Amino acid sequence: MRVLFRLLTLMVILAAVTQAPSASAEAACRPGSGADLSGRNLTTAALPADLTCADLRGATLDGVRLRVPLTRANLRGASLKGADLSNVNMVGADLRGADLTEANLPGVDARGADLREATLDDAMFSYAHLEGADLRGAGMARAKAYNSQFDGAKLAGADLRDADVYYADLRRADLTEVKAAGARLYNAILIDTVLHGTDLTKAQMYSTAADGATFQDADVTETNLRDATGLDLAGSKGVPAELPAR
Repeated sequence: MRVLFRLLTLMVILAAVTQAPSASAEAACRPGSGADLSGRNLTTAALPADLTCADLRGATLDGVRLRVPLTRANLRGASLKGADLSNVNMVGADLRGADLTEANLPGVDARGADLREATLDDAMFSYAHLEGADLRGAGMARAKAYNSQFDGAKLAGADLRDADVYYADLRRADLTEVKAAGARLYNAILIDTVLHGTDLTKAQMYSTAADGATFQDADVTETNLRDATGLDLAGSKGVPAELPAR
């Protein structure tokens, strides 16, 4: 019986080792190394059931409803205006310069995605996962990003004017020189967030958790900071509309 048990155990280990390279290879595929759909108009096309690592550079997907994985897909410069990508997996995708104006992205998983210079004006991506994503220079004016996760995300130079970012988790995020005038950031988590040179004019930031957040050269003119905790405005400029009570 002992010999039989050892043989069965060895078979299980061998099976796991045999399958491991396949899973590892799939996880390591490069953006754009999958199906080549670059430059095509796909607004009425039948799309594959899986677009993992697909090459969709410059493709047109305006208004398309997508429910297929876009993990590590290359969507650089693609047009996704008004597209519906609710809850789609876009982990590690390359969306540099992509146009997602008015796109519907609630619950999207874009952890580690590259969205530099992407356009997300008027887009809806509430409850989204953008941990570690690169959104430097992205346009997100009037975007609905409430309850989203931006832990460790790079947003330097992004445009968040009049955006809804309340209840969002922005801890350890870099918001250097972000344009956030009129943005609604109340109840957001800003622990260890970098807000150097950020324009927070007339922003709603009441009840935020700002422990360790730095506001060097940030403009807090008429910003509502009522009931904010851990707040240290050293080096900031302007007079806030409201400050936490002593």
